[in-house]
Amino acid sequence: MEPKAIPMRRYLNLAAHYYDEDDLDEADPIDCNVVVNHKPELSDEEKEELREKARKKVMREERQRLHSKKRKSTKKEQEDEQPNLFSS
Repeated sequence: MEPKAIPMRRYLNLAAHYYDEDDLDEADPIDCNVVVNHKPELSDEEKEELREKARKKVMREERQRLHSKKRKSTKKEQEDEQPNLFSS
């Protein structure tokens, strides 16, 4: 389903109405998509900053993953050390 275009007269009437009214209620949120037909140009500084953020994010995620594995293995070792009444 293609979106319908708003006629220019209707658009201008809505704009004029906005400035004429003293007390406007908040409108419901609009569900829409924005399409950009060009790639943003980043400076070398911005590229380096984004690389550094990505590197830090990967490092943080890996640390969390390694720490969670370490905790799981210590729990398993503790379970092995507990005496079992049913084993011989």
